[in-house]
Amino acid sequence: MNFIILRRKYRIVLLIAFAGGIYLCFQIFSMKVLNFSHQKDLKSRVLHAGKVMQDPPEIDNYVPSDDSKDRETNNEHDTDVQSENKFNVIDTHYTINTEPKVLGILDSLSEKYTPQNGNFQCLNSKESIPFSSVNDDYCDCEDSTDEPGTSACPDSKFYCTFQNQDLGVQYIPGSRVNDGVCDCCDGSDEWSGITVFSGVKLTEKRLKGTLTHAPCSNTCQEAKDVGREDAKIRELGKKIRLEYVQKGRASNNANLYGQDGAFFKLSLECFEFSSPEYKYKLCPFKSATQQKFPAPATNIGK
Repeated sequence: MNFIILRRKYRIVLLIAFAGGIYLCFQIFSMKVLNFSHQKDLKSRVLHAGKVMQDPPEIDNYVPSDDSKDRETNNEHDTDVQSENKFNVIDTHYTINTEPKVLGILDSLSEKYTPQNGNFQCLNSKESIPFSSVNDDYCDCEDSTDEPGTSACPDSKFYCTFQNQDLGVQYIPGSRVNDGVCDCCDGSDEWSGITVFSGVKLTEKRLKGTLTHAPCSNTCQEAKDVGREDAKIRELGKKIRLEYVQKGRASNNANLYGQDGAFFKLSLECFEFSSPEYKYKLCPFKSATQQKFPAPATNIGK
């Protein structure tokens, strides 16, 4: 009797173990499927978002091709369909005037990022690779120039889509692409939509008018305003420097006062500063003194 009970318990244990094994195998299979799906989705994002950046053009930028005109003539009787798809870019053949632009490059480099017989030549190392390898999230070129729009290469540069001559060339290291931080004022460096915990504090100011958490908002107008102010300051600086240089020409030893004698004017002036204990006097190119009343001034350098 005890043997029968023991055998039944043994069968129950085996049944439970068998069911658990099936469940475990199912979980492992599901994780692999999800992981494969995630990798496929990431690859698709890289190829579509990283490979080519092309904003939908306005309808005015479309030029109907001859093939499009023929189709409109042949479909005269399908008025309902024509009315519904009149401005549908997919259903009507249009020639787009603007060429697709590889993400992460300057406009001046566009010609170098066009396929030559289906290939791309690395800008510096001159290797030839299939053009499909550009921005595919894998570093093929030794000089890292095949991945301007991803973080695959260690030494790559990502050029922001928005560029302003007043701000200078706006670019970031490729390692900062899709890191959840908006470095470019237009957010073009965060094209994959990765976000980070909002509690992470950002203290470094990488580019003017930028550096916030993704999702990114367009702050290029603020950057333009900052650029205009900087341009005004530079222009004012040029005028002030010219004034100083003109003063320097009055000196027989202008070379002693910096390039073009620009600091000669400073040698004609003195500056004073008082602290609770001392009074300091600085006369550029002459002397620096420290005085504690009622004692006389002490020369602390020239």
